[in-house]
Amino acid sequence: MARPPRGNSSRLAGRFGRAIRATLGDIRSSHRSFVVPAEGWIFVVVTLAIGLAALNTSTQLLFLVFAMMCAFWTLSAVMATSSLRGVALQRTAPRVATAGDAVTIRIRASNRKQRAASFSIRVIDSLDRNLAIGAVFFARIPPGEERSENYRAIFPRRGIYRFSRLTVATRFPFGLIERH
Repeated sequence: MARPPRGNSSRLAGRFGRAIRATLGDIRSSHRSFVVPAEGWIFVVVTLAIGLAALNTSTQLLFLVFAMMCAFWTLSAVMATSSLRGVALQRTAPRVATAGDAVTIRIRASNRKQRAASFSIRVIDSLDRNLAIGAVFFARIPPGEERSENYRAIFPRRGIYRFSRLTVATRFPFGLIERH
């Protein structure tokens, strides 16, 4: 038996389903971590309290509120992962600096995704002993584009300083989870 032709809505649903499966796969297999800030812990405590109240009183409205709060938590994890996916970073620093003088270091972030923008990206630059030396913030990186920000660093003593890594993080969209 032949299948009926698929319309635009079913193609869109198929793309959306593939995007959700890819994001959930990224969450499971990613080397990145979740950090729960203080606001997130408060949200968890309130969510559990409403869940316990719903179980205790069997009130349908409390079950609905509990389910919506759980959905916010899940959506926060999925959206944060999606926002970080496809972001590539590059650092440009001068080869020589004088001790005590400020130098400008440029961080360039490019969004390699085709259709989705990345929001609320914070990049922390650190030296070889995980000593944070500077940070920049990108509010929005449109799809397929790149943005750059500068920060100023002062090296207090003479010597060789080696940069170790750039750490990227986001709390998008609700601030309940910080994804690294």
